[in-house]
Amino acid sequence: MTATAYERIVDKLAEMDLRVRPGARSATALCPSHDDRNASLAVYDRDGKAKIVCFAGCDDALDILPVLDMTVADLYDEKRSGKPTRTSPEVLAWAERAEARKSMTPSQKAVDNLFHIADLGERICLAIARVRPELYLWEREQLGSDASHASDQNTGGGSGE
Repeated sequence: MTATAYERIVDKLAEMDLRVRPGARSATALCPSHDDRNASLAVYDRDGKAKIVCFAGCDDALDILPVLDMTVADLYDEKRSGKPTRTSPEVLAWAERAEARKSMTPSQKAVDNLFHIADLGERICLAIARVRPELYLWEREQLGSDASHASDQNTGGGSGE
């Protein structure tokens, strides 16, 4: 077994014949998760871990590592303890999302990334509340929510007419 995470990843890319150009602490290669003519993937050797970057926009954990048959734990020289089991709901959801991303275009992957930002839905609702507060309040009435948010008090409560 290869000693560092960087070396394991570079070896795996070389096995897949992806035109790897290794260096002392970084390497470039064709990205395995999309059709590539020019090397757009960079692998960096950091202290105790490897960093993978695709300059075409592929996500390292969702797009690149599954193709290499690796996980996020493989980015570290030493295996981490407390890793979730392969059957935990989080891991299964992550694997399902990674599988779905294989057929996505780069723009679809960008939208997918946006929708998986923590609390994005709440951010969108608050933005709507600032622009059109009557729509936000109407939606909350329809959903039966009577919880008060600070944003309700700051919106002015009207269409500005």
